[in-house]
Amino acid sequence: MTHKNKDQHLSIEQVAICSDALNDGTYFQLHEDIRHHLQECDSCAEEVLNVAEIVSETGEVNIPVELNKYISDKKSGRTIPIHRKIIITLTAAAAAIVIAIVIFSNQWLLQENENGVAGIQHENYEEQNKIADIDEPAYLKDKTEKDNKEVKEYETKEYVSDSESGSVNYSELASFEPDQTLEQLYENMQGTYRGRTIEVKTSPEADYKDGLKLHWKNPDGHTLYLELFNNTGEEIHSTTTSKENYEIPALQPGLYYWKLISEDFDLLFVGKIIRY
Repeated sequence: MTHKNKDQHLSIEQVAICSDALNDGTYFQLHEDIRHHLQECDSCAEEVLNVAEIVSETGEVNIPVELNKYISDKKSGRTIPIHRKIIITLTAAAAAIVIAIVIFSNQWLLQENENGVAGIQHENYEEQNKIADIDEPAYLKDKTEKDNKEVKEYETKEYVSDSESGSVNYSELASFEPDQTLEQLYENMQGTYRGRTIEVKTSPEADYKDGLKLHWKNPDGHTLYLELFNNTGEEIHSTTTSKENYEIPALQPGLYYWKLISEDFDLLFVGKIIRY
């Protein structure tokens, strides 16, 4: 901000800016033409000081050294026209207050925008966490007691290797002990098919009996990966197919898990196989 005409008084806007500079401690950052005019013009200097005092929070103004001459001259009786002093002082004070309000409003809006963005990000983060968690289907809660009972049977069922001696085969009994990791994965995947066109038709818990063929819908002939695990989490068989079924190879008595994986390596399904 400059003031080219030294004989012309400061405008209302310039008076307001100068008064703000006094209160903010940035007076010496004003253009030297402005500061020189204030040193030479008692009228403008008094207006700036009056406005600064009005809008100051403490009612006090730190007067720069450059304006000390004005203070001495003022005591000698130099004055300005009262009507111009009142009108310009009040108008400039109002302008200074408006400028202060605008600055405060901008800072407040900026803070609100930052808080709003942070709030949205927090809500999105919580929503993503909810989506990421696979909710347990309602029907699984109804079959909890049944599952617990079947697991208990796996743990206690006796297999006799010699019908005459009646001795318990503890090795076969151990082969029915569920793998905690695969068991949890199996529970989470029930009722959840992630493929757009792939739909598993085989029961989630299949009985091997004399053999077992797994079935699913694959109308587009996508490449699928099938992995078979024993009850200790060890992969014992895997294959790649684009068909809609697969014959499980011969299995020893025990509990098994199988996974169906898409060509993009997305897990589509987890099932259990029981071989008595």
